[in-house]
Amino acid sequence: MNPIWLHLFLLLLIFFLLTDLRDIVNFYMVERKTMTNGIDHQWKLVAFACVLAVLTGIASVIAANAEPGETRILKKLLGAVEVNDYDSFVADGNAAFKAGLTKQMFEGVSIQLSTRMKKGYDTTYLGQLKQQWGQVYLWKLVYKDAGYDDTLVKLVLKDGKVTGFWLQ
Repeated sequence: MNPIWLHLFLLLLIFFLLTDLRDIVNFYMVERKTMTNGIDHQWKLVAFACVLAVLTGIASVIAANAEPGETRILKKLLGAVEVNDYDSFVADGNAAFKAGLTKQMFEGVSIQLSTRMKKGYDTTYLGQLKQQWGQVYLWKLVYKDAGYDDTLVKLVLKDGKVTGFWLQ
């Protein structure tokens, strides 16, 4: 489910639950004259608050785990570079991307970067640009090998296909 639709669904659910909570509170205020009903409604309110907290927590975990398509593609491409897997690297590319990158070119880059990548790295999303040849996504790649230089990653997608990928 798209995270935006999930958030909208949760907002509507919370609205309806809060409306019910208001009704329960109003009923509690009228009926609290008797000790038995007052205690009964207090437990209902506590139970309702617990259920609401659990549902909100579950929804936030689901939303946090949702991963945009470009991030999945980035991870796949970086993983392919790390293990020198040319076929996996070009699998999501359009015809021009596949034709423009030979296996020898790919292996040259992979050999240069794989040693550092195997020691670990983190990616930080920097933003995106709209260009005539596609949507450009930018990340910073920080290696965990105590080196001083980071790498700028540029991924270009058009119609769901990779049309460009640069590591600078």
